[in-house]
Amino acid sequence: SPQAAFQILKRLSAGSPCDITGIEDYRHLDREGGIQWPFTQKMTEASPAGPGGIAGTDSPAARRNPPGRERRLFEDGKFPTMDGRAKFIFEQPRDQPEKPDVDYPLLLLTGRGSSSQWHTLTRTNKSDVLRKLGPAANYVELHPRDAAALRIRAGQRVVVASRRGSVEVLASLTPTVGPGQVFMPMHFPETNLLTAAVFDPYSRQPSYKACAVKVYAQ
Repeated sequence: SPQAAFQILKRLSAGSPCDITGIEDYRHLDREGGIQWPFTQKMTEASPAGPGGIAGTDSPAARRNPPGRERRLFEDGKFPTMDGRAKFIFEQPRDQPEKPDVDYPLLLLTGRGSSSQWHTLTRTNKSDVLRKLGPAANYVELHPRDAAALRIRAGQRVVVASRRGSVEVLASLTPTVGPGQVFMPMHFPETNLLTAAVFDPYSRQPSYKACAVKVYAQ
């Protein structure tokens, strides 16, 4: 059941920055009106109401900082690092990994396509309502000036190709995309067949937001 799965998640969170072992169950969440994580077992034991008790009590200490309510993160000056100190990294801005050139003259930008879509659609695509609100097929947005130069019409099937692969999508013409740029929503898996596997050396965040492409009509 969902509540049984929640208990498993609690055990898995123990000792992590998002430790929620102090949350009893769904009823505990309902009583508190939501609980900010991390919320460890030690925090619920320290609550004036005792283990499993409602955090908000009449005691002055509980009113100042009820364990289940909103708390300021890092107000104790400790961070989830080995030495407990924050780490700041400063570097000069670097050029984007792949700039447009003669072979791939357009800059592909990826991002959110509509308010009814979220990430790779693993959840939003299961909703009948959200599926109706979002586009059913992948598309590429081009500036009308670029589309005219490429002899591409609105609604036409086109190929978007990069050094890593190519996909066939529908063309959408809009002046909200800058000349020399094209946009594709990140929600469709084939979009990332085009992007470059370049990662930030510190956070390992992938650079999936921009790469060089070419667009041509079928």
